[in-house]
Amino acid sequence: MSLCSSLLNAANGSCSGVGCCERNSECLDVETGSGYFCKCKQGYQGNPYLPDGCQAPTFLYGAAHEEARTLDSIRRKLGYFKPNSSGTEWAGGPKSVSLPLKPDEGPTQVTRAKGVVVIGATPWVDNYNVPVFSNDMAALRRIAKRVSGRGGGLPSVQAMALAHGNDVTEVACNLLEPNKVGGDRVQQEVERLAREEGMAVGKGYFTDLSQEEIVKRCLKLGSFYVTENEREK
Repeated sequence: MSLCSSLLNAANGSCSGVGCCERNSECLDVETGSGYFCKCKQGYQGNPYLPDGCQAPTFLYGAAHEEARTLDSIRRKLGYFKPNSSGTEWAGGPKSVSLPLKPDEGPTQVTRAKGVVVIGATPWVDNYNVPVFSNDMAALRRIAKRVSGRGGGLPSVQAMALAHGNDVTEVACNLLEPNKVGGDRVQQEVERLAREEGMAVGKGYFTDLSQEEIVKRCLKLGSFYVTENEREK
């Protein structure tokens, strides 16, 4: 007898509150009798009786996708970059339940509580944000577009304007080839374009550790383990 069946018997046939179904699924009582059944939770789809059988909408990109689809192309199709109702921030995803782009796995409908999963593998990407002291989103979107390769600016750079409050908006950039176009080059270009708009610019920053810093820390961590192993000997 399975653990779930044992728990059900102990609970007089009721599965309420019993974790007998697989992850992302729920156990429901039958309307008549003492039986039960499993069902994928809202926002998931699949077989609730198999491990990880219930999945959220999942999209693949880069080396994980057979056509090497880009991450930004998925985001554009899903409406990620569209402004919200106030026009000052990005929407962050689709507004409707039905997805405008068919996922590689999982259901074609989404709930705001669950969202979607995006999985991929690409060469190293740096994320560099430059604060601009203005809330003029129209002007800042012009700057972001002119900085990006898509808008005829810096090649291999993706950019968008993100409101941060307190009269500060950031030009957030993905540096797809940081060895060719790095943060310093982006900083200079944002400063140049902001001057044309009469705006002041702050010092930009990487949102995560740089590739060099991560390698440096890994090497340092590796040398630590070597030293510790030598001490044990």
